[in-house]
Amino acid sequence: MNGAPIDLVAVVKIFITLFAIIDPFGNIPLFLAMTVDDDEASRRKMAGRACLVSFVVLTLFALFGRWILRFFGVDIPAFQVAGGLVLLFFSLPMLTAVRGMSRIHPSEEVEGAEKEDISIVPLAIPLLAGPGAITAAIVLAQGGGLETQVVVIGAVAVALVITWNLLMGAGRIARMLGTTGINVLTRIMGLITLVIAVQFVLAGAKAFFSD
Repeated sequence: MNGAPIDLVAVVKIFITLFAIIDPFGNIPLFLAMTVDDDEASRRKMAGRACLVSFVVLTLFALFGRWILRFFGVDIPAFQVAGGLVLLFFSLPMLTAVRGMSRIHPSEEVEGAEKEDISIVPLAIPLLAGPGAITAAIVLAQGGGLETQVVVIGAVAVALVITWNLLMGAGRIARMLGTTGINVLTRIMGLITLVIAVQFVLAGAKAFFSD
C-alpha cells in the first residue's frame, strides 16, 4: 500500500488478514477451558472486555506503530521481514492445530485457568492481540496514509465484533463443530496466516533490495 485510494479488494484482504491472525475459532477451546466454572453472564462480560482491550491495543499500534519503529531506528522493510517471520512462527502450530502453542505459554494458560477474570491476560493479551496481530496491524497500516489506518482500525473492529459473538456462542460452536471441525478451521486460518507471512517477507525483502 503506497497511499493510493484503497479498493474493496484491499479492504477485504486487510480484514481477512487480521481475522485469520486473531483466529477466534482456535481460541474457543482455550476460552472454554479457562471459564469452565463461570456462568454465561461472566463469560459475556470477560469476552466483551477482552475484545475492547484488544481493539484499543491494536488501534494504538496501527496509529503509532510507524513512530515507534522510527524511535528505535527500525526500517519498515526490515520490520516487514521480521514481522513476516513472526507470523510464520505463529502459523505453523495453527497448521497442525496445536492449541495454545502459537499464542500462549503453558504457564500463562495455567495462570489464566486459576484467575477469576481472564479478560485482560491471557485472553486479550496475548491470545487476541498477541505479537502476530500487533505485527500485522503495524505492517498493514504503515504503507498508506490516514485512509489506510482507518481501514485497518475498521477491520480490527469488525474482526473483534465477530470474535466476541463467536466467544459468546463458544459452547454451542464447540458442540456443533466438535474437535475435528475446530481443528479444520484452525488449519485454514493457519494456512492464510502462512501465506500472509510469506507476502510480508517478500515485500520487505523487495523494498530492502530496491533501496
